[in-house]
Amino acid sequence: MKNIAKLISGAVILLFMAACNKAEYVTYNYVSLDARRAKINETVGTYKLPVTVHNSDNCIVTYKVTDGSAKAGVDFDIVDAAGNPDPSGVLQITGGVDYIYIKIVNRPGVETGNKSFQIDLLQASTKDVYLGSTTNVKCSIIDADAAINKLIGSWSGTGKDPWEDPASLSLYLDVLEEDSEEAKEAHKKYGNANLMFSNLKLPELGMDSADNNIYGYFDDNTKKVHIYANQPFNEYNFGEQYGELYVALTNQNGTESDDVILSFNKDSNELKADKVIGVGVFSHDDAMDYKGLTGGYNAGFILTKVAEVTE
Repeated sequence: MKNIAKLISGAVILLFMAACNKAEYVTYNYVSLDARRAKINETVGTYKLPVTVHNSDNCIVTYKVTDGSAKAGVDFDIVDAAGNPDPSGVLQITGGVDYIYIKIVNRPGVETGNKSFQIDLLQASTKDVYLGSTTNVKCSIIDADAAINKLIGSWSGTGKDPWEDPASLSLYLDVLEEDSEEAKEAHKKYGNANLMFSNLKLPELGMDSADNNIYGYFDDNTKKVHIYANQPFNEYNFGEQYGELYVALTNQNGTESDDVILSFNKDSNELKADKVIGVGVFSHDDAMDYKGLTGGYNAGFILTKVAEVTE
């Protein structure tokens, strides 16, 4: 009986493995959007939202546009490639990819605030083509006249640190969308956060922000960018004496009470440090055990915008 049981068990395993191996080579034809969010500058004119069919060249797909704070016919229109109104909600894809064309209404000199709407793929009407996992996208129209939106993009600067050594810094600055996962995460600790800083690079110190973002806010009255102090963005080994320490932008005293502050000049596209910006080290990732400065940037250090938001 034991031998029979072993044979049956072995046969089941072989059948399961054969099924797995067979499934491994199955491919599906599917149509999907490229991303779940699209940031569209108000001045773009007509934005092309790509819709891609995978493992096939052709597909017909239907879609639905849902107003949010942005209203169809007021803030945007869906048009065809020639710019004519296209209310059909049908996209015929040939060659693997096609576009939903969104004509954005620009209101120069008027601060309208950022507005959003959503597009959902409803059904692939072509045989043997299915909907993929990315079937909806939140489209945000970025108000080009709002001062906070002029901050979106890449920034870099080169100057001196407090010890008069060369110091450079680069980062990407973005505006937090109210209902985004990043905003929800930031608001757990910082209720008024409206900015996110990513891709920090400190070349002279050999440090960067890895995959960690840090947060801050823009004060529209004072036109100042505040970065909340003591947000660790990476961890490094500082040798036998100190071991692993967490690194954060901070003030000279390493306290949480003083933000890192940069004044924004929208005419020259510059961010200027109000005070010395420190690169602090902490023994814990809650940034409560301050160990001192490992580098920094002098007061007056200037970051210049080098690239706009690309969408």
